[in-house]
Amino acid sequence: MKQLQKKMMGILIVLSMLVLFVMPVYGQPSDIAGHWAEKQVNEWIDGGLINGYGDNTFKPDNNITRAEFMSLANRTFGFSEKASINFPDVSLGAWFAEEIAKAIDAGYLSGYDDGTIKPDNPITRLEAARVLTVLLHLNTNGDFFSVNQFKDVSDIPDWGKGYLNAVVSEKYFQGYSDGTVQPSNPITRAEAVTVLSRALGEIFGAAGVYGPEKDKSTIQGNVTISAAGVSLRNTRIEGNLNLTAGVGDGNIQLDNVVVTGRTFVNGGGSHSIVVQNSALGEIVIDKKKGETPGIVAKGTSTIEAVTLHAGARLEETDLTGEGFNFVQVSPSFKNNAELILEGDFTVVVHAPSKIDVTRGNITLEISEEASGSVVTLGKDVVLKKITADAPVEVKGEGAVERAEINIPGVVIEQQVKEVIVKQGVTVSIGGQTMDKSNVVNTGTSSDTGTSSNITKTILIDGMKCDECLAKVKSALSALDGVVSLDVVIGRATVTSNKDVSDAVLKVAVESTGYTVRSISVGGGGSSSDGGGSSSSNSANPPVLTADTAHNTVSQAIYLSFADDPAWRGAITVVKDGSTTLSSSQYTIAAGTIIINAGVLNTGTHTITVSASGYNDATVTQSINSITRTILISGMSCGMCVQHVSNELSAIDGLQIVSVEVGRAVVTLTKEVSGDIIKNAIINAGYTVTSIQ
Repeated sequence: MKQLQKKMMGILIVLSMLVLFVMPVYGQPSDIAGHWAEKQVNEWIDGGLINGYGDNTFKPDNNITRAEFMSLANRTFGFSEKASINFPDVSLGAWFAEEIAKAIDAGYLSGYDDGTIKPDNPITRLEAARVLTVLLHLNTNGDFFSVNQFKDVSDIPDWGKGYLNAVVSEKYFQGYSDGTVQPSNPITRAEAVTVLSRALGEIFGAAGVYGPEKDKSTIQGNVTISAAGVSLRNTRIEGNLNLTAGVGDGNIQLDNVVVTGRTFVNGGGSHSIVVQNSALGEIVIDKKKGETPGIVAKGTSTIEAVTLHAGARLEETDLTGEGFNFVQVSPSFKNNAELILEGDFTVVVHAPSKIDVTRGNITLEISEEASGSVVTLGKDVVLKKITADAPVEVKGEGAVERAEINIPGVVIEQQVKEVIVKQGVTVSIGGQTMDKSNVVNTGTSSDTGTSSNITKTILIDGMKCDECLAKVKSALSALDGVVSLDVVIGRATVTSNKDVSDAVLKVAVESTGYTVRSISVGGGGSSSDGGGSSSSNSANPPVLTADTAHNTVSQAIYLSFADDPAWRGAITVVKDGSTTLSSSQYTIAAGTIIINAGVLNTGTHTITVSASGYNDATVTQSINSITRTILISGMSCGMCVQHVSNELSAIDGLQIVSVEVGRAVVTLTKEVSGDIIKNAIINAGYTVTSIQ
């Protein structure tokens, strides 16, 4: 009960600006019944989160002003720092003057070209989308697939398409029943409730311990932590985790927590975010004020990637898991910010940076945007390899094993065991000027030999259309050394005549707007279709774990296991029941076997993985159906419903839930492409405006 009260207090603070000058109402408001937001509004009223007006109404379609929305955002994300402002339409005595100063300091909203900020104007859907996109660090790149489905996409200004596409893609915003998105419409009270409910998810706004003591709970959607002193344990988050500026320089503890989305760090002190026995995807660090945030990985923790827009301290302590797999300094990295590393890291640097490595081993890539970076190595640090495509200084007491220098202006104070210098480039190493002609290597490697091709498989999230393939192909084919490519939805196989690092591959793919899930050596599934192997003398395989996060007919299935390279390399067959899957239907990666979307239909499947010299590994995988809503234009009569029903009912794997004028709801029991559905509607004589 205490935990619930703490959560309620945090959310009530966040939403206080929605109920300015509003008297409490008991029971359901009289003007909500039949409204599209009835369910969300009533749920929040029942939970004591919002109130209606004294006349027993909620006025769901009343607009929210820009000032009210700024105040709401400031409270939600804990912004307290204020910029100096001078807007002619903001008097110092106005209630919203401080809120506007906070918004300007936080950088999520600005004034108009005429110098005003128009605090009393209703905020539009597009303006609200921009605020959410900036505050939640949503991706504004890509192919605008989500907004291109709306009939009024031409009404969205070019500057705003990325913002609106981002919030629609994340399902924070939705279009209207007529197939439009209406970007210039004001956002209403009902829309504000709905958007916040989707975007913020569950809020922990007061210090305390949350999550079950023994069992594990699952939170469907995002989680927001807006106060210091929060300890979250034994929880799986099916969404993003936001550590807002409200955390300040305080402490946060994550113990046995899984985050399937991204973790955004906008608060925390120098050693204060402790990740214990947890699994996180990408961490995005962009703290604006106060101490440099420190993230400590302990126990079995694995953190797939870290993207830095601001300085940070990353530390591995008492670690038995993989820790930090990949670190990227973003091109937007703040000037003079410092990155402090304690542990083993692979780092790609895209902006001038000060990097201080105090303990462990590090591999560094200095991109051409990172000119002037300085790297300091502590006494017991080993720089395993540095690739320099921009001038950089390396100093300190640590050792440097290998340096690949592709540009003048590189200075390395230490002696280097192995140096590879591009033709025509000079470098200062150990106080001596060297070029390709006088480099002396004390190591055993050489750049004069000939190596065989290397193939790597990249698993990619976010690809939804044929245009995605061309973008990824273009980005990867531009890399030096790439000799062949095979790109399909969700996967790219890259063969190169040199070792193109995982970091370079990741950056290339993510420059297109999509997300790299994993990179592994090898070309996808096994090419063998032979029988399995199991005998009394065989070794035991790793335990396979079913996918409970991506288990619908439209998703690829990720079977996980404790990575065993020997077993993984010995895999010969993957079966669904008695059916042997072809090598093109699955991909084998470190700790994961990915079965392509559409291979498994709705139901329960027994997946068997056979490997030479091992007993078979078996797991039961359930596949759920998925419901889609089809918005249709051109329907105007009762017969239209019958026409659409006839065409949809002929599609294999599609079951009709309901059909009405302008809309159909269907359940898919196997993968059915959007094109098949669109063609069926066209055959009926109408047009699909969107499929949701």
